[in-house]
Amino acid sequence: MRTPTSGRVLLTAGLLAAVTVLGACDSGGGDDGPEVADLGTVIVSDTPPGYVPITESFGPFDLDQYIERFSSSEESDRDELGEVGFERGYARGWINPEGTGLVVFVFETESNGDAEHLMEYFIDDAKDSRDGQEFDVEGIDGAEGVTYVETSIDGGETVHGVLFVRGKRLYLTASQHSELASGRETILQFARTQAQLAK
Repeated sequence: MRTPTSGRVLLTAGLLAAVTVLGACDSGGGDDGPEVADLGTVIVSDTPPGYVPITESFGPFDLDQYIERFSSSEESDRDELGEVGFERGYARGWINPEGTGLVVFVFETESNGDAEHLMEYFIDDAKDSRDGQEFDVEGIDGAEGVTYVETSIDGGETVHGVLFVRGKRLYLTASQHSELASGRETILQFARTQAQLAK
């Protein structure tokens, strides 16, 4: 079963990828970073104020599980993740009473260069297939932001994503919101929280 709309839409093959983080963190610069036994320890685990966890489909995932739970471009996602040497990932999600969703993903690849390539893939997909627009992410070293409208949700919802690479891991945070400005501020704050945990 695929993730409910509130979670799945946040990382459709365009954005999905997508996360960003605090300027206090180094960009990785070719270093693959430290080994981590449990990827769940390098992403946000505390429930943001006013939100409740989405438990269905979230947690650790391999390639097949990612495709089944989250992908909206199954063939291209499978090809790309295979090409960059995707090894494993972890995801968490939350939603509030107003229907705003937050997700955080980490994708671990074989090398720093592979993680950077995967980040480019997700951003390009959001721009090319969903008419996404990039936005500046100030104060977060190496981070990029992208916004698009997800039309598969009734009435359309704006999705904001911030992505960044640390070592051989791509971090992606995303929010789904009906209001453009407030949704962007929400994801920037959340991404900064994630930045402090990234390795």
